[in-house]
Amino acid sequence: MKKTIIAGLVVFALLATIGMANAAPTTVDIDWNSAGYVDIDVVSDDDFRSQLHTFSGSQAIGSYLLTDSEDNPYGYGVDTVLAQVEANVAGGGYIVYNNTRTDSLVSMYGAAGERSYTEIVTDDTAQLQFRTGINYAALKSSNYGFHSNDHFQATGIFSVLHSLFDDTGEGAYISNIGIGSTDIDFMSESTWGKTGSFMFGKGCGCYTNADITAAGAGIFEVGAIAENQITVDLPSITINGDGTLGSAQYLLQVTYGDGFSFSNFALSGN
Repeated sequence: MKKTIIAGLVVFALLATIGMANAAPTTVDIDWNSAGYVDIDVVSDDDFRSQLHTFSGSQAIGSYLLTDSEDNPYGYGVDTVLAQVEANVAGGGYIVYNNTRTDSLVSMYGAAGERSYTEIVTDDTAQLQFRTGINYAALKSSNYGFHSNDHFQATGIFSVLHSLFDDTGEGAYISNIGIGSTDIDFMSESTWGKTGSFMFGKGCGCYTNADITAAGAGIFEVGAIAENQITVDLPSITINGDGTLGSAQYLLQVTYGDGFSFSNFALSGN
């Protein structure tokens, strides 16, 4: 009789350094290779919360690394924190990666609350390679020097979603739901609470690499919502708002039956 062993890994980490200036960096470093669930939830002081949830009935392989620099730049009361993940599932499953900036130098940079969220669901294979970090001023996802391509991938019957929003509701998302395969490059993103400005698929001093290729059939969307303006790279579109949330909106929806590619879906808003 064949036995199947389902392994579960649940990690909750609360990182806190009290009364220590320029302390040594704190890290959470986790690797896994097994079927079953992996749930990681790291609360880094009151600055940042990073969560990874993944499941596979066949095999889940991955690594997660969070580094809290414990640096408190300029004495602003917010450390520099960076979290990165490389995760794969086979035989069906999901990967959810959720990162939230929870502290800010409010007087200069406005309230925190920015959130970068990725969700991949499949009945076959999926891959996520992505990193996100925060400091006293912003949330940024810069993948230059980590993985420059192939950030979100899936095969089979799949759903891929990535979004970036601030605490006021301004932000953007991409989504691809289909049957076949998809490979999405998403090099960078950033958002600042004070101005409501955000860059989606570009920025962070990196070259723009925001594209998708897909085989099979599916529906692709990219959308954004802002108060003052949305600027789309391709095609070149500028959408002006009146200063209220939702007065500037953008939505591109594509239905494809035998493959799809889009060379640059990047945009910005404020």
